[in-house]
Amino acid sequence: MKLIVLLFDEEKRVINKEELQAWFNIGKTLFKNVNEFKEKLKTRIKEEQITEKQFKKIDVLYDKSKFETNYYESISSACVKLAGWVKAMRSIYITNNKLKPIIDKQMEFENKLKEGQVILNKLNEEKDECEKK
Repeated sequence: MKLIVLLFDEEKRVINKEELQAWFNIGKTLFKNVNEFKEKLKTRIKEEQITEKQFKKIDVLYDKSKFETNYYESISSACVKLAGWVKAMRSIYITNNKLKPIIDKQMEFENKLKEGQVILNKLNEEKDECEKK
């Protein structure tokens, strides 16, 4: 439940962060109104990315063995789906952070290519002018 509360960025509502029941209580409020929860989930899924701060907190709690096995099936089918979502959000964060330097480098090269194309166009114009004379 703590992972879900963190992913929905509701940690600020947890009064006693050391007490597991406090996290559970906030988690229950997220699920209280099913339609509201679905809307929050849709919004959160569209955002696709969690913050570095959220990732660090989630990663500390993330027990890979529980996410790689049928651990959550013994709890509930809803829990399995939410666990899958937690795993996906964590994976998206890791993947995006691995891709970011590559994408940044690509953008840098594309900008240099555009600059080179501008210079080449100017030189071609000058060449055309010279050929006309």
